[in-house]
Amino acid sequence: MGRLRPIVLALALAAFPLAACADAPARPEAPASPSSASSASPAGSAEAGDLVVRDGDTVEASGRVVIVPGRPTRFCAPAPTTLEGTIGGPPKRCDMGVDLDGFDARKLGPDGRALLRGTLRGGVLHVSAQGPARPEPVPTFDWQVPCPAPAGGWKNGDRPDDNGLHELVYDEHPEWYRDLRVTYPDGEPGSSTDGPQPRTVFVVEIVTADHDAAERAVRSRYTGNICIVVSPGAKSLADQQRDLERVQDVADPLMQDPANGVYELSGGDRVELSMVVLTPQLNDRLAPVRELITANPWLRRVT
Repeated sequence: MGRLRPIVLALALAAFPLAACADAPARPEAPASPSSASSASPAGSAEAGDLVVRDGDTVEASGRVVIVPGRPTRFCAPAPTTLEGTIGGPPKRCDMGVDLDGFDARKLGPDGRALLRGTLRGGVLHVSAQGPARPEPVPTFDWQVPCPAPAGGWKNGDRPDDNGLHELVYDEHPEWYRDLRVTYPDGEPGSSTDGPQPRTVFVVEIVTADHDAAERAVRSRYTGNICIVVSPGAKSLADQQRDLERVQDVADPLMQDPANGVYELSGGDRVELSMVVLTPQLNDRLAPVRELITANPWLRRVT
């Protein structure tokens, strides 16, 4: 079996960042809920109607503005491959975005980004207000250990080889576990690579009913610090992979045509689809997998 890990598709395959984390006697139970929340509403939820944008709706977003003489001014979504022609100068185009009408280039900041509001009609954003772009979010991670220290405290020294643990979780029994995480019992680590490295604890989240067998398997493969978390009813890595494959069957054809505006897919408890705008037509095409996805449109309707 191939290694099962949540992935990100951004018009091409890329690796999803592995969250990493143990010798703890305690086994906290986690609620059967998604491991992370998204700011976007699921396409199948009652709030999905707030995300669907119809022709003539007022929308808003932050993004990069590309101005090239002789071409329509372009407002670019944060797609990983959206900007082209950046070598040796400013970007010259972006496929994932919309043309602008009524944009005042004199108000564009030196970073080339702006917060724009306007009416979306016929695929063109007719600008009614513009200002500085919102700050881009700073990535964060949960470094705290969700288990008490074992008797004698966490082990010091270099982290043992963890290949066996990864093979167990991702290759042999993905139906028993969720994604591994690395946590730090001595506090949030710094960025320096010099000097002693901080102690780490692998958090292993078990979803199988036979969690004793799953824990024994973990401890037989890894001699370092382990924190066991039991999450009955949560989706396993295998569950997430099955959902991802179902969504890919629907999303891959959409991602092959830039006109659909779907530019990124990432796995997890719900598969997140990032897109330029969630039109009624696109929403209908996502209907077969609506209960599995979270829609994350860049242009959001202003109410």
